Amino acid sequence: MANLSLLVEKMNAVLGTRSKAEWIEAFDAAGVPVGPVHSIGEALSHPQTLARGMVVDLVHPQAGPTKAIGCPVHFSATPTAITRPAPMLGEHTRTLLLDYGYSDAEIDRFITDGVIEALP
Repeated sequence: MANLSLLVEKMNAVLGTRSKAEWIEAFDAAGVPVGPVHSIGEALSHPQTLARGMVVDLVHPQAGPTKAIGCPVHFSATPTAITRPAPMLGEHTRTLLLDYGYSDAEIDRFITDGVIEALP
């Protein structure tokens, strides 16, 4: 770790001399296991990502049509499905705090004091 910054500098200098495709070809030709590191956009649109259902279309109540990450684990006997969008800020706050033993009065005080946000 003492030489990490120097190592990164030297690797970047060398790796910057070729494209990702050129490096993959060179490593592959040398028998070195290799695979690309995708950008987020590349990963989300990759055929394997789409084939595994890793990107799902949802409708968010405020944002409208959105995409979400599907479940990364697939089971044959117990299939999973992402069926609802991410919650709104504070959407489940009251329910969770009630489950953990806080009273409605305490939660109302948290909201008034600005400690939490909760939807009505």
